[in-house]
Amino acid sequence: MKYEILNEAGEVVNTILAEKWFVDKYHPGKYREVVEIVIASQPIILPPIITKLAMMLRFTENEYMAALTAAKTDVAIEMWLDYLHASVTIDLLSDRVKKGINALLAKGVLTSDRADAIINDPVQDNERP
Repeated sequence: MKYEILNEAGEVVNTILAEKWFVDKYHPGKYREVVEIVIASQPIILPPIITKLAMMLRFTENEYMAALTAAKTDVAIEMWLDYLHASVTIDLLSDRVKKGINALLAKGVLTSDRADAIINDPVQDNERP
């Protein structure tokens, strides 16, 4: 336990870690226990930011090829893929990523289940930048 050692005026002169018997024997009546409140730490939740390669690998090969094909006739999808390729990292919660996924969904490149999985699957440690 942690104890504060007090002088004659009741002022703290030292803080020690000791057993109660020790402070009773060597500092009788001139100590007080330090009560420490420990708040359980919350797990750190990292933002869902992944590398662009990790983003590409979230698509199946056929889905990615279909996205590239769709980009040949849809400028919005082409711009979105350009954004992915130019980015250093991808924030899965960004509006730009969600709009791109929705564009692929609207074009039939992705099913709603796959679009949801690409955005919402838990980020694996090996996907982090």
